[in-house]
Formats: sequence, structure tokens, C-alpha cells
Amino acid sequence: MTAQNAWPGTPKQQVNWLLERIADWTTHAADIGLDPTELSAFSAQLTWVQTNLNDAISARSIAKGKTATFYASAEPVTESASALLKTIRAYAATSGADNVYELARIDPPATPTPVPAPTIPTDIRTTVQNDGSIKITWKAKNAAPGAGTAFTIHRRLDGQNSYEMVGTSGVRSFVDETVTPGAASASYMIRGIRGDKVGDFSEAVTVFLGKAPMNGNEGLSLAA
Repeated sequence: MTAQNAWPGTPKQQVNWLLERIADWTTHAADIGLDPTELSAFSAQLTWVQTNLNDAISARSIAKGKTATFYASAEPVTESASALLKTIRAYAATSGADNVYELARIDPPATPTPVPAPTIPTDIRTTVQNDGSIKITWKAKNAAPGAGTAFTIHRRLDGQNSYEMVGTSGVRSFVDETVTPGAASASYMIRGIRGDKVGDFSEAVTVFLGKAPMNGNEGLSLAA
């Protein structure tokens, strides 16, 4: 059996396959071993199935057109509805009435979730640059652009008893250009700030200065 004459796999394909052959089967019924009476009944049944198939194809085409018409007609309605909802919400916010949302049968705005304090910065790295400044980088969660998180950088030079804030950054890096010439080391701690929430300090990281650079320009940095 060639692929062209093979029995198809789907009902639609099978019906079309039979429609292509029913006339030949009827003409050569005796030559291919078919009973003309049975074949006539089968042909009538096939014609009925063909009618149903054509109706299904037509209905599908009509449904596709109706669906397109629905979406086209719904678009301006949904845009107008959006404007109406904004008006209702604006009235609820300014009128002082406490039953606006209930009467309109729409949900009131959700209570904003309190913004948590920023997480502790981690994986702090320092690099002594050619001009003597120190570049500091770190990792931090909830610090993506738009999250509203800033960072304060605190430093203690050798000989100092406490840390002082030396700058702020809106990204996860900072260049300290105020290291005192001749300082032997500088220790850094970083904390995140978002709104009125202040995160905890990171672990202190110390970079030792005045030594031969490592890897061309990196000072030795250790966790304090």
C-alpha cells in the first residue's frame, strides 16, 4: 500500500479519503467484491457525514468571524469601563463615603504591604585602584532598580576607634576617594536604607594598604 492510498489517521481525513473513492467503488463494485446494495447504503451514509463535515467547517468559519467581531466591539467598552472604575475609585478616595465600593460592587484597594528593611549586604569586595582610591562592591537582595534601596558606606582607618560614614550609593558599588595617604588599612561596613527602614550592618571587611598590589591592582581584603 502506498502512502498516497494508506488509510488516514483522523476522522476528517478518513471521510475525505472515502469521498475520493466512493464513485470508483460504486462503478467497480462487482469487480472489487462489494455488494451494490450495501455500498449504496454506505454511500448515502457517507453523503450525510459529508454534509455534517461541511456544516462544521462553515460553523467554524462563522465562529471565527464572530469571535473577531466580539473582540473588536469589546475593546472600546473595556477602555470606557477602565475610565469609569478610575472615577469610582477617585470618588471613594475624596468623598469620605465608606460605602462607595460596596455600592459599586468592586473591591477596595488592597492595604499596602509594609516595606521590609533591606537585607544585609554580603560578598563585599575591595579593589585598590591606581589613583589610590578604593572601589567597594557587594551583593544585596531587594536592591534592584526601582526598589528604592540606598546604601551607606562606613569606614574605619587604622588608629581610629569607631566607624564613620564616608558616603552613600544607590547601586551596589562605591569608590572611596578620601582614604588618608599613608593609612595602613581601611575597614568597611555597609548597610541598606529604604524609606524609614534601616537594615543591619554587614560584616566588616578590611583592606590592607601600602603593600605590593595583588593581581595588578587589588589590595588584600579580609573580614574583620
